[in-house]
Amino acid sequence: ANETSTRSNWEVGRFGESLVYQYLVSKYGIGTNSSTTGGKSSIGRDTKIVKLQSIRWVNQKEETKAPYDIIMELKTCTDTTSYVTTHYIEVKATKYSNKHSFEFSIQELQFMWNIGNAFTDRHDCSVVHNTTNTSVLTSYDIYRVYNVPVAKGKTLTDDISIVILSDVNKLLQEQKVKMNLCCG
Repeated sequence: ANETSTRSNWEVGRFGESLVYQYLVSKYGIGTNSSTTGGKSSIGRDTKIVKLQSIRWVNQKEETKAPYDIIMELKTCTDTTSYVTTHYIEVKATKYSNKHSFEFSIQELQFMWNIGNAFTDRHDCSVVHNTTNTSVLTSYDIYRVYNVPVAKGKTLTDDISIVILSDVNKLLQEQKVKMNLCCG
């Protein structure tokens, strides 16, 4: 790859990371609650409150080569339980609308597998109990950003979309996503 395409790819990636970070802060808001109601019946349904505990864009100042781009901790409370989920988020951005494949480094793969295999499986992500008897969950998520603007001065458009792959280990085990290798 030449220097111009390498720079362009870096800019696309950086734009995608910034967009996802802003999206997450906007969605969860630091110190604000996001409430939803769940349950099986209309009587005595659990109320679920999700609160952003922390969020950090690890590449905000410079590329760190970490196997994820954003770390986010969400605390979820219901009438009967509470738990914290640490999301390790890898952003994969593209300037195209239909490029569904992307590169995945060995470091990203190893980190993802380690997260999935380090703890006992739970229905939605890995879980371990801490000393306060609050469940601590971990999840490796991929946010795929499509239609990233690449020209200088180009701004956000309605064409940008984000596809969220939550708990990629589980998705692979359930064969809801596939991993492919490419020679070349």
